[in-house]
Amino acid sequence: MFQFNMMGFPVGVQWFFWIMAVFVSGGLWSETRSEWINVALRVPVVFFGILIHELGHALAARQCGYHSSIVLHGFGGVTIIPHAQFSRGQSIWVSAAGPLAGFLLAGITILANLFVKTEYEGFYTIIEMSLFVNIGWTLMNLLPVLPLDGGQIFRELLGPKRLQTACFVSGLVAVLVAAYALKNQRIYMAFLFGYFAWVNFTNSSAEGGVMKG
Repeated sequence: MFQFNMMGFPVGVQWFFWIMAVFVSGGLWSETRSEWINVALRVPVVFFGILIHELGHALAARQCGYHSSIVLHGFGGVTIIPHAQFSRGQSIWVSAAGPLAGFLLAGITILANLFVKTEYEGFYTIIEMSLFVNIGWTLMNLLPVLPLDGGQIFRELLGPKRLQTACFVSGLVAVLVAAYALKNQRIYMAFLFGYFAWVNFTNSSAEGGVMKG
């Protein structure tokens, strides 16, 4: 595992993260030199976008008085917050801070696209991928599916007495998204949400955007 520190938070990057990043960047379908150059430009965008998302969680947890560590893995990333005893409001804030960081990065990307003028085509490849990661993935992450951030927010809104309801709704939404992805030949998304459906219907644990324990 590749490890470093950023803003005082330990960060670990598993090798499977890079496989996922190459896959979603078009690595399986690339043949020509220019296509592989585009993949090489997209992979750092995936890395940076997910890292900023997790830093949003970690900074919010720090604001609440807890230290965190970050792990980037094959399904994205997780912010690990040991011994966290959040109030419901704090838990919602920590879960929401990741998507908010993603939207902030998307806003910076939009401004860069508006004001930076260049003939370098790779710049627009980076812009396109950044918008995909920081808007597309962030919106997907806000779906009421555990263990995604939207699912964690949904669970907190329902309260601890309705955990089974949260899991059932999460599993149902995950099945619908997996079916949609499979129909549109989005294999990675279909596998991911199929896994989430299994997690919720079997009450198994899984790494989400925030892991409190």
